[in-house]
Amino acid sequence: AQAPDAKEFQMPEPEPDTSISTEAVHEELDENPAVVESITPPVDSEETSVPTEPEKDDADEQDPNHKCWVCLVGLPPKGWQACPQCGSRYHLSDSQCGVSALKMCRTCNNPAENFVKVE
Repeated sequence: AQAPDAKEFQMPEPEPDTSISTEAVHEELDENPAVVESITPPVDSEETSVPTEPEKDDADEQDPNHKCWVCLVGLPPKGWQACPQCGSRYHLSDSQCGVSALKMCRTCNNPAENFVKVE
């Protein structure tokens, strides 16, 4: 069996549709400049500028992704523990969230006794 030749896959060029007239579109735009002007966006920089938020002190702000993997409650800047293998964070063992019953990291199964305390 011989592979098909590239000529067998070529499609004929479609015939142009003579019923479509681009001249009418150009004439219509030239006769009615108000339509063109209404499409043009305003260039006023004061109205289109995005307001910036005031800078915040990083020490006072808590990372919204800094949560305990047991209870999903945000953690304070200090007073938590983390898995040294994957970085998952947890409340300290004396917390009421149930972390004291945790034997292994919920992410990588590293033993909880290896967790590093951040105090």
